[in-house]
Amino acid sequence: MTMLLGSIVFHLQRIFMQLTLLALTQSARQILKGFKSSNGKRRVRSGYWTSTLIILGSSLLYSESAPDNIQVKFNRPARPFLLISKSELALAQHKIKTQPWAQRALKKLQDEADAIASDPLFFPNSEGGWNHHYVSPKTGALLEFNAKSPHHHLDPSTGEYLTGKKYDNAWNVTSMYRTADQMEKLSAAWVLTKEKKYIETIKAVFMDLARKYPNYRLHDKSMRFQPRVEPMGNHAPTGGFAFAQSINECSTFSSLAFSYDTLAGSDYLCEEEQRMMEKNIWQPLQAYLRRLMRLHPSGGNWWVWHSTGAIVIGVLMGDSELVDLGLNTERCGLAPHLFKHDYINQDGFTAELSPHYHRYAKRAFIPLAHALRRVGIDFHKIDRFKRIFDVP
Repeated sequence: MTMLLGSIVFHLQRIFMQLTLLALTQSARQILKGFKSSNGKRRVRSGYWTSTLIILGSSLLYSESAPDNIQVKFNRPARPFLLISKSELALAQHKIKTQPWAQRALKKLQDEADAIASDPLFFPNSEGGWNHHYVSPKTGALLEFNAKSPHHHLDPSTGEYLTGKKYDNAWNVTSMYRTADQMEKLSAAWVLTKEKKYIETIKAVFMDLARKYPNYRLHDKSMRFQPRVEPMGNHAPTGGFAFAQSINECSTFSSLAFSYDTLAGSDYLCEEEQRMMEKNIWQPLQAYLRRLMRLHPSGGNWWVWHSTGAIVIGVLMGDSELVDLGLNTERCGLAPHLFKHDYINQDGFTAELSPHYHRYAKRAFIPLAHALRRVGIDFHKIDRFKRIFDVP
């Protein structure tokens, strides 16, 4: 399934937008002006169906203000609240009733969700390596995975199977990306149809993740692990637990936050199960993100993704202190990074001056802006922020 070239579309990007060629043909500016953005997708990455709901549901105005410090004070809304509001859902449902393109979109979404529910992916038993390794060193072809033979990775251009931990670890990363993508589609399908099999599959995946995530060890892309007997300290400052890079940990769990909020706000998760999931997944991530904001490793788009993780997961958990760190930490927090230190320049281009990294940063801006808007902080009214979506 092809991903939209622009950005990650406010974590509802996926529900209808792919379906209409709108996301592919409209400029990012037009999409954003309707509170509709488009999500960039690496192979199968999250953010596509999520933004579509938003696309159907809202519109925004903009102003010229660009603060480098933003006041954070909120109480977490009752769950579910992240993926779509009641008014947005009503508008989406109206479009499904009245617009043929929305009906086709829902049908396509349900077909994909049905296939996922019949055979879902789960997070792997061990940590992910570096996904760039999931290619043939001879041909450069992307490898193919077969669940029935999980340690043999096919080069489709030659028919040769490659084996070894390097490829196993790289596949782990790919499987985590794809699992998060599946959760997003199932969440969108559940929100629109309330079919039990969708939410039950989401629950099964999160229950499984809650058992596995505590066993993942902090590591870097060379698979150097932090010894369990030592405190975290400054080991692998750009590493992660599930992933080998902090940017991947932040991007994937920012996506999963929307699906988890959908599950936690349903009637299919009891209080004990919710406590277990938050203790085993989200609370460790809160501590991890505080560490990232303290160490502020690397820079550029890394800081954007670190801030996104802190903001989205802070909003999910009602952790205003973590959101404040993501927004206002000097130099690496989102507001000073974007506005005071000009990560977004006057033309709307990001500081790397690379089309690829410009698009990569866009994918972070959509879920973080969507999450902030749910607690009353509206980045879409900041002209400098809007400009990143105006660049062709």
